[in-house]
Amino acid sequence: MRWRGLTGVLLLLMGSVLAGCGASGKSGAGGGAGGGRTRIVYWVTPEIKDVEGLEEQTREYGDYEKIQAAEYMKLHPEVEIEVQPLAAEELTKKVTASIAAGSPPDLLKDFLGRTAGYAHQGLLEDFLPVLPKEELEDYDPFYRKLYTVDGQLHGLPIYAWTIAVFVNRAIWEAEGKADLLPPEGKGDWTYDQFLTAMRAVAKPDRVWPWWAQFASEQADYCNYGFFWGKGAFVFPPGDYSRTTINSPKGVEALEFLVRMEREKLIPPGTTTLANSELQNMVGQGQTAAWGDSLYAFQWVDTARKQDRLKVPVKLQVLQFPHEPGLKSPMPVGPTAFVVFKQKDEQKRKAVMEFARWLNTPERQRIYCRNARQFPTRKSTGDPLADDANFKLVKQWMDENGMVDLGLTAPAYYQVRVAAMPHLQAAMLGTKKPADALRDIEAEANAILQRN
Repeated sequence: MRWRGLTGVLLLLMGSVLAGCGASGKSGAGGGAGGGRTRIVYWVTPEIKDVEGLEEQTREYGDYEKIQAAEYMKLHPEVEIEVQPLAAEELTKKVTASIAAGSPPDLLKDFLGRTAGYAHQGLLEDFLPVLPKEELEDYDPFYRKLYTVDGQLHGLPIYAWTIAVFVNRAIWEAEGKADLLPPEGKGDWTYDQFLTAMRAVAKPDRVWPWWAQFASEQADYCNYGFFWGKGAFVFPPGDYSRTTINSPKGVEALEFLVRMEREKLIPPGTTTLANSELQNMVGQGQTAAWGDSLYAFQWVDTARKQDRLKVPVKLQVLQFPHEPGLKSPMPVGPTAFVVFKQKDEQKRKAVMEFARWLNTPERQRIYCRNARQFPTRKSTGDPLADDANFKLVKQWMDENGMVDLGLTAPAYYQVRVAAMPHLQAAMLGTKKPADALRDIEAEANAILQRN
């Protein structure tokens, strides 16, 4: 069986933890060798926990990476690794502050939309000189191209997510309204069908069907999903010199979201609601649908095992709605290991070797299967070949195409953050949708022209 190899790796990692191998250093990011050992500071995004076969040892984000570090230190006693998990809300601020202070981490696992910005600033090491030809060619050309900035491979991509609509079908079934959803195994629907389905299960001050938040840019893809089905995009494909979100169809999309908020189809306080509230509201039956990656299946299963679901939850994955005659393209967001510039050659070599070790095919399989994401190396194979939902979403990616999110644009993140106050104003009713998009366009284009 394909997963015998995975089980063996997990048992090996578990043994390393129980043996208590290695110890973390106590100094801040960017520290050098301590006590004759090369010290590596490794920061990780919150993307994987409750790992298959290691559930008890990986209850929190960062636990799995600490297991990996312990195993690597056992193999390389000359290396000391400090792992620090970062919460989504603090990640960008902390990394940015560490760069400004001249003490970034040595190794960072993070999203392309952020790491490409560091690469444009010349802050990252180039992996091209250290990768053997066969290892380089094992990476899918699509991801190699995405991670090549100014002729340098600024990171080793480990996996990629896509965002889709998730519904708790059990809520519609309980109301006898499941026929308003696309059939199971299908996902295509229009805006009218979507709105009809949401209205059918809304209950005043008790159930707000569509969960959305505009508190930060972290949920913007779940909001922009309503733009793509109308053919409105932040950037035209391959052109990051201007934004095209301010269009008649873009206005229609934002008006659609505002209408849902006015009809109380979206929870109140959407401009201050934290992402952490989603799981609680799903578990309480207070919301019925939301935008998410395939990792939703993982966290719902975990919540069920921990008795945190107080209502029946039956997940169904669907596409974002679209206009008749159009398709809903899928966004793709890869994550990679990046190494910040090193002054010491020995340490540079040590950090880059650790990054390569973390992204070997067998370890990538574990990551992809547990994060429910798509692999980036050919030899990784298909970690989720037994997952019908994974195959279904991949089919939509092939059929509908992928959104060019502009992730490698030098000012991508600045534009992303700048848009949020204007979207918030539209949801609060202090700006008309047309005015909000006009202001986004003006501010974004000013940023793009400066870059």
